[in-house]
Amino acid sequence: MLDEMTMLPQRPPKRRWLNVDTYEEKTNLRVSKRECLRGRFNRTMCRSAGRVREGNVNSEQQCKRQLEFLKRRQLPVTTPPSSEVEEANNCEPKPTLRSAKVQRPDAAMNRRSVVMSHDLGITWPEFPVDKAPWLSKGTLYKSTQPPGLLGNQLPGGPARSSGRLQHETFKQDGTVRRDRGTQTSEDEALRREQALKHKLSILQQLMSSLLCSSDKLWTARYNEDLMKCKIGSLESQLQVCMQGGTKKGIIEMGEQKLRLEEKAKESLKRVLMEKSAAEEKVQSLQRAQLALQQENSQLKDSYEKVKESWAELKSKHMQSVDQLHVLQSKLERAESREVALQARMEGLQQDRDELASRIDVLEEDRHLKREQLGTLTVTGTSVWNINSQPFHTGDRFSMDQAGQGDTKLRHQLLEIESKLGAKETECSELRGELGNLEDEYQSCQSKLRQCREELNRFQGRRSQTRRSKWICLSVLLVVVAIAASAFYPDLYEHMNLLFRLLERRLNQYLN
Repeated sequence: MLDEMTMLPQRPPKRRWLNVDTYEEKTNLRVSKRECLRGRFNRTMCRSAGRVREGNVNSEQQCKRQLEFLKRRQLPVTTPPSSEVEEANNCEPKPTLRSAKVQRPDAAMNRRSVVMSHDLGITWPEFPVDKAPWLSKGTLYKSTQPPGLLGNQLPGGPARSSGRLQHETFKQDGTVRRDRGTQTSEDEALRREQALKHKLSILQQLMSSLLCSSDKLWTARYNEDLMKCKIGSLESQLQVCMQGGTKKGIIEMGEQKLRLEEKAKESLKRVLMEKSAAEEKVQSLQRAQLALQQENSQLKDSYEKVKESWAELKSKHMQSVDQLHVLQSKLERAESREVALQARMEGLQQDRDELASRIDVLEEDRHLKREQLGTLTVTGTSVWNINSQPFHTGDRFSMDQAGQGDTKLRHQLLEIESKLGAKETECSELRGELGNLEDEYQSCQSKLRQCREELNRFQGRRSQTRRSKWICLSVLLVVVAIAASAFYPDLYEHMNLLFRLLERRLNQYLN
């Protein structure tokens, strides 16, 4: 089945590729060749009746194949009416078309020129749109052709649709031709711009070479003129000398010239000797400079090490200062705690004395109460003895009064005993608290002694390490200063300034 239909191109005559130098001629030849290949008629196809019959047979076979293809794919089969088939068979042979690939719009836009169909003498067939449904969707060609049409013929139609199609094709051709013309003009402008840039660079090179050569030529001519002037003056002097008969002056001048040459030779020898001595001195100075550079690098390394040790010492000193502050704060806290404990101990001592005095008073009261109890028990026994004897009614009243006094005494005794028990428990509690406070005071005193011992030990160790490190640092700095002053006299002053700065910083830091 034919996918698309286009005009069969005409084969161009064979041409020999000319020896062309420029790019424009090559492009023109390519464009003309492609236009001839694209727009020619097919001479190999004959218009005889036998060929037409063979074409009809082939088209019928193609229609049968397409029907089978549609049946296998289960697609709707559309058969054109018989009148259209007869008209297609009886119509005059139209311009032959062949299948070709659809050209993309970007490929058409990239062509260098467009040839219209009327320029090549091609007349498109006229057929109605309703009989050709593949044209109703806005495309000229479709992938499937309706069965019953021949492969090289198309049915006729009204002139209205053909005019519209021709107008659309002309419009598309015009736009494509304009786009191609703009693209070719842009390409030519770019190529000409590149050629102009190349020519400008060549001209710049030529200008630079011309300027250099003109400078050289001018200097050469100037020197030549100077030499000519000198030669003319010397010739005039020689003529004057020869005319005046001053041969003696010439001889003296020759002798003077010889003497001057000898002096010049001696001075040259002296200069050469001085030059050799200076070169030797320069070499020795270079060796000394290399040695000094090595020593300088060593001194730099030692300085870096000293700097690192100084940083370490500084960090350790800061740590020790922090520890000292911590210990001082601990000591102050311990001292304040000690003062508080001492004040508390004094208060407890006073309480103890008061409690002891109260205990003595209570013991005296207890003894008195016991004596009173003894007397009361004696009186009670006497009362019981009296009660056991027979008594009269007159004495009963006196006995009742004695019994009431006995009960009162018993109540007083019980109250006194309860008070004595409470006082004894209070005394035992106070004694326990006093013992606890004494233990706490002793533990605080032991901790305070330990803190003082640690502080004294740390201060002694820190002073020893500080002295040893400062001694090592001072010895190392003295050695570095001696070496630097031996090799670099200017460096000695710089080192003095550096030592002064270090001393100031140390004094500021220590103060």
